Amino acid sequence: TLQEARAHSQGWQALAVRSAVHNIFYEPWNLLAALDTVASSARFIMLFVYREVEHERQLIGFFPLESKRRYKGLPARTLELFKHIHCFLCTPLVDAKHQDAALTAFANWVARDCSFSVLKLGGLSSAMGRQLKQLLCAASIPTITTNRSERAIFRPQQSANQYLNHAMRGRNRKDLRRKLKRLGEAGKLEYRVLPADGDAHAWIDAFLRIEQQGWKGRAGTALACQPGDAAYFRRIVTEAHALQRLEFVGYFLDDEPLALSCKFRAGDGAFAFKITFDEHYSRYSPGMLLELAYIVRSHEDPTLRWMDSCAESGHRMANRLWSDRCGIDTLVAASGVYGRLLQTTVHAIRSVLLTLRRLQWRPQHWIRIFQNG
Repeated sequence: TLQEARAHSQGWQALAVRSAVHNIFYEPWNLLAALDTVASSARFIMLFVYREVEHERQLIGFFPLESKRRYKGLPARTLELFKHIHCFLCTPLVDAKHQDAALTAFANWVARDCSFSVLKLGGLSSAMGRQLKQLLCAASIPTITTNRSERAIFRPQQSANQYLNHAMRGRNRKDLRRKLKRLGEAGKLEYRVLPADGDAHAWIDAFLRIEQQGWKGRAGTALACQPGDAAYFRRIVTEAHALQRLEFVGYFLDDEPLALSCKFRAGDGAFAFKITFDEHYSRYSPGMLLELAYIVRSHEDPTLRWMDSCAESGHRMANRLWSDRCGIDTLVAASGVYGRLLQTTVHAIRSVLLTLRRLQWRPQHWIRIFQNG
């Protein structure tokens, strides 16, 4: 239950700091907020892995799972790494000094104590995905990699100029400088950062309002369109601000928010969570200008070594501005005769459909079902 999970919060948050791969979406302040708002109906299992240290227990692994009754529309007891619509990474929290022990304990739990037909581990960092696959196979759980993708990640270089010269063409930088100049001529343009003692609620309200007024609002996908989504955003931003983990930056024109970007710090890195801008000024590319300004200022921060874009692999803006890439894997494991038959069948169908897609025959409905593993 959530109450039982909260009893682990102190050690859970400490584990997040020591984790081999930082993942804000699985930290208690974020995940518990999701379960209270956008994923309140989830049937979850939270696996906490402890080790004994001088007669005391130390948390070395956290694996949040969701139980489902179907896989690809077919009846099957399925376990998946917990994911909701605003969760962009599903890598478990694992103590960097005890990674092998924690992952081995998880694989052994899956093999001995877990009743399932299909285990889907999606949204994993590629390095941990490879290790988990080896351990599950060693525990006699057939496991395959059904999807592997890359998404943009930002890593500062020696200087902002060096980074931008490498990441962007000269004519693109010139075009953005021209747009920034024109935007400055439209009024008083300021780059602002929400201070530690600032009013986070005002920035949250502005973000939700601007996003809803744009294309996401018209499509019904803006955060403010769903009470649960808005509540989740308000809660995690407020809590991250209290924890001094929030980086809320924006361009303001004549004291009115023009573009806003919400990011969360995690160790020596960060996650770019959401960005929005006033579409009345879209010809100036305010969102792109804001990210460019953030990149320049990030080179003055020696504590920031990386930032995950949280973007899809084909995201145009992220791929233009952020030159490095990180791998994301999806693993599917099977248990029992039915699970293994299901795994083999679904993987074969997916392979055929992807081959047909490359040959320009596009059965869109079935491709959408099977292409993501």
